Amino acid sequence: MAISCLFVVVHGWTLCQRRNGCLRQSLRGFTVTKERYALHPLDALDDSVRKYPGGHKALAARLCKTESTLRKELTQGVDTHRIGYEDELSKILFCLEAAKVDGWDNTLHALAYRHSRLLVPIPDVHDQDDDELVQMVCAMVKEVGDVGGSLTAAKSDKGDGKRYISTREFQGFDVQVEEAMAALAVLRERVREEHQQAKKVGLVK
Repeated sequence: MAISCLFVVVHGWTLCQRRNGCLRQSLRGFTVTKERYALHPLDALDDSVRKYPGGHKALAARLCKTESTLRKELTQGVDTHRIGYEDELSKILFCLEAAKVDGWDNTLHALAYRHSRLLVPIPDVHDQDDDELVQMVCAMVKEVGDVGGSLTAAKSDKGDGKRYISTREFQGFDVQVEEAMAALAVLRERVREEHQQAKKVGLVK
């Protein structure tokens, strides 16, 4: 799987360029179909707000605004009410995440998909030693190998002279892709941190 990555931190996620028609990924339990990706980011956010405990009314009170105002801000085409990107959107997302709303980050995935990108969670890799780095490399190689093995098995002849990928095989492959992406993200963050530490002490520019 070829993914050329443009890493941008957004609410603990890494933004990656999407290539080769990747229309479905599942990341840390968040499984997204093409249809979910293709939602307008505002519609995705409104859907998540509906799942907030108490819905629009409760979240509006938390944000110190009226329910009517929040609903208008989450509705396409209402030019008099817009959500500010840097401040208001983040406040809403932090509230949804804190409340453990299922799919709290759907709007981020929808926005990324709109611009041909995928989101990958950024792991916490602070205070890990070199042995753990080696283990990360081994884990990454294993996961990428598992992706290839899963795909090869799925593409094999089913005994009826036809080659196709069943739903169960796709689900297994999807899990392997998720794990490989997570392993790559962990490795990248660990190497980045090591590089930043070297810059701090003047070993590199």
